Amino acid sequence: LSNLSRYPTSREMVYHTFHALVFITRPTGGSEGVPINVSKPQHADLEYFLHDCPLLLDAMKRFEDDAGVQAMGCWSLVNVALLDRTKLMLIQCGGLEMILSAMERHEGDENVQYRGLFALINLVVCEFE
Repeated sequence: LSNLSRYPTSREMVYHTFHALVFITRPTGGSEGVPINVSKPQHADLEYFLHDCPLLLDAMKRFEDDAGVQAMGCWSLVNVALLDRTKLMLIQCGGLEMILSAMERHEGDENVQYRGLFALINLVVCEFE
């Protein structure tokens, strides 16, 4: 994630960093669109990403006119928002507004809408014990 601050003007670096984050934070054995049991997390330790939430959102803001970056940014937030403690940090850092902004700005882009919707769902659904 240090690449986001090391190369802040590189669209390719931001895009590929987000893409890597998608796979790093994906639940073990998880596949896209399949519900998971987050009460027993089997994915990357999302605690690591808590302090980087502002960095992720700042990178999305820098490339707010780039639908590809916005779609990949939203997709990375889908997995980061799987646990309540990361949801709260994302919401406090403006993640909800960033996702909505991406969806509004790129209302005709299917990927932004699809990824944004799943990111919003993960942000608002609470864990149950």
